[in-house]
Amino acid sequence: MSRAVPRTMPTSVLNEIRSAARSERVKLVRPRLVLPVLLGTALLAALTAAAFTLLSDGPATGPLRPMGIASPVIGLVVMCVAANSFCDEYREGTWGALLVRHPRRSTLLVGKLGSLLALAAAAALAACLACAVTAWAVTAALGKDTASWSTAATASTGVRVVAGFLAYAVLGAAAGLLLRSTAAALGSLLGWILIGESALGAVAAARGLNASAWLPGSAITRITASAAWQLPALTATAWCAVLFAAAIWRFCRSPRLG
Repeated sequence: MSRAVPRTMPTSVLNEIRSAARSERVKLVRPRLVLPVLLGTALLAALTAAAFTLLSDGPATGPLRPMGIASPVIGLVVMCVAANSFCDEYREGTWGALLVRHPRRSTLLVGKLGSLLALAAAAALAACLACAVTAWAVTAALGKDTASWSTAATASTGVRVVAGFLAYAVLGAAAGLLLRSTAAALGSLLGWILIGESALGAVAAARGLNASAWLPGSAITRITASAAWQLPALTATAWCAVLFAAAIWRFCRSPRLG
């Protein structure tokens, strides 16, 4: 008889994360959720691309340039979906049932986040495709020149848009876990990004400093809209890691999840 080889710790953790991700994916792929998200993001991107191309001389570096304007707005949709995914478990009291199947809390959260990131990436790709097709169609219809469009710049913008959407998803998930209410999570995120960061940026600018690359919302916006994306990308990654780690820490030590 051959003896069963025990699973190593990393393998066990990865299997638990994959199992949690599969459970979350079943919820996310429901037509009433995934179709509105993908179609809604594509529509917003297409409308932005059409307006941008009509009102300007055309996207100078490629058809995805309008995504620098559309991404922060579409990011709100991504944050809402991510926050609501975690808050629904509190509202419906289903954390207990999930923990029966996935006893390790940290891997459960990472698995859920993994599926949300996959949806965010799909939304980003749908938005980029709609933006590119619309920008190209409107530009061609108006007879504008596309000689300055760069394939490399377009590819770079697409990658940065996907990264920005992933960051928005992590922020929404962390806020949902920490505050346990979709309304509170979105209200806090919007208040911080629109008011808090604006106030801090104004104070820093009055002293000759530039704080936008160090604040989470501004950093994500600069990832998708600015060619100087390296520092904002590092800042956004650090903020996302810290906030989601704090959310996991609080969740794992919370005696009540209902």
